[in-house]
Amino acid sequence: MSAVIELSQTNSAGVLAIDLIDLLRAVPEEEHKLVWAILDLEASGDISEVWEAGIVDLETQISSSPIILNWQDLVKLANLFDQVINLTLVACLNAADIPAVDFDITNSACELAFELVDSTVWRIFARREDTLDAFVKPQLQSAA
Repeated sequence: MSAVIELSQTNSAGVLAIDLIDLLRAVPEEEHKLVWAILDLEASGDISEVWEAGIVDLETQISSSPIILNWQDLVKLANLFDQVINLTLVACLNAADIPAVDFDITNSACELAFELVDSTVWRIFARREDTLDAFVKPQLQSAA
């Protein structure tokens, strides 16, 4: 059974307290081997270590077509972001399952999807309930 949860914990400054890297740390290891793709991105940071042309180029590329990254590069990228404002990230069994940008997170062929809306709320979809449970554990909640 698949489900969606929302995380919107803020810190004392009223800023969303859960970063992309926090979510990636909670992803079960068996999910790392999936095909990961960024469908939408608005962010800041020096990401030249992973994407040499920089953040503006990455955002432009993604606006034309989803960018597929392996798990290691995705984690590196997440560590380099200063701020993520909007993001749609999916993990699918096959590249052919990667959806178009305008897709319904609750009706996806993917195994896992993260959607950040205006730096205010994370929506997380997981096909497997035990995968979704990883995002409601106390250590992720305490990132807030």
